[in-house]
Amino acid sequence: MENNRTMKKNLKFMAIMLLMAAFAATTIASCDKEKSEPVPVEATDVTLTMPALDITALTVGTEVTLAATVKPDNAADKTLTWISSAPEVATVDDGIVSAVAEGSAVITAATANGKTAECTVTVVNEPVEIYAIHFVDIPAGSFMMGALPGEVTMSIEILPEYCMDYELPRHQVTLTQPFQMSECEITNAQYAEFLQINNVGEDGRMNVAGYGVQRLVTDSKTKERFNSKIIEYAPFALTWSTSENKWIPQPGYDNHPVFRVSWYGAKAFCDYYGYRLPTEAEWEYAARAGRSNDIFAGVELDVLSEDILKERLKDYAWFYPGDTEDFIFYASTEEDPWPTYPVRQKLPNAFGLYDMTGNVDEWCSDYRQTYTGDAVTDPVGIAGSGTESLTVFRGGGVYREMPFNRISSRGGWYKDYSRPVLGFRVVK
Repeated sequence: MENNRTMKKNLKFMAIMLLMAAFAATTIASCDKEKSEPVPVEATDVTLTMPALDITALTVGTEVTLAATVKPDNAADKTLTWISSAPEVATVDDGIVSAVAEGSAVITAATANGKTAECTVTVVNEPVEIYAIHFVDIPAGSFMMGALPGEVTMSIEILPEYCMDYELPRHQVTLTQPFQMSECEITNAQYAEFLQINNVGEDGRMNVAGYGVQRLVTDSKTKERFNSKIIEYAPFALTWSTSENKWIPQPGYDNHPVFRVSWYGAKAFCDYYGYRLPTEAEWEYAARAGRSNDIFAGVELDVLSEDILKERLKDYAWFYPGDTEDFIFYASTEEDPWPTYPVRQKLPNAFGLYDMTGNVDEWCSDYRQTYTGDAVTDPVGIAGSGTESLTVFRGGGVYREMPFNRISSRGGWYKDYSRPVLGFRVVK
């Protein structure tokens, strides 16, 4: 009897112990589960980032990729749904926006828990005006290249000291092929876009086909010295933005001609877009535009009055109207800048080309060579020695006195130097 009671007590004790062990195991398992499966973190925000060019307008048929960032970084679900408010204008697939037709569309990125970010994309039929390069048709033909007879015989107070020997003798040139020339000088915005596409850094350097790594551009705020004097400080072209980590035009100067660009910089731009620099003969032919007696692009030499010529030139060119003794060699200060001017502000020449004289000098493709007086066909300057090894630039500029803005005036400079007033236009 006593044995039965003892056995029952032992069984009861064992049952209690088993229940307690089961409870403990369940509790431990529950704790382990809590440790291994933390509470999911929800997305709190989403932002959209445009590409490096900050493009807000697309041309029909082009694409742009938007980058979306979900916060916090440890959000459990970063799945995004992309929506276009107007698929007939622009579609979107995993952040890739494709331009379909002219108009505007709101692109939205939404997280799984309903957080959204959006941006508006405008689609146009051609690139935004500030970036577009418009071309003018230039026909084949012949012309007389070099200084006009009147330029040589003008009053000594006006031109002879500038009418250098390398503008003579005047000679016939024939261009056998028509070409197209950019209506205007390449602008700050156009060149900045090129630099950004090619990820050109603060040093302004990039590999140029056939020439290796070269400096393309110099910050327009760079100060230089000439005979121990600071000669240039021009905060109205391109500058390197440390905060944005890219080259940008100075505010308000997007549509001004770019300068501080080396010959290599001009060539690299042409290579990238499939253009080229004009030869010196093509440049002068286009500047004269079939007007055999023009001394400036659009201004005929029919008077020997400096005052009258200056007044006429003001309609066609931005130039320095002061006297020689008042001229400061490319000088500019932050307090008293001599800015360039937007393109297309003056009258075009007979071919429809703007700023062929004035605003900024323009690089040509070839070396400056001495005229022989012989009739030539499709001439291209070749490398020589001394001054002949200098690459040609033409056109004068806003910093230059009237005589330097003559069509026949020829300058030459080194390919790797980004002269303060030297830009370019392109042909194809």
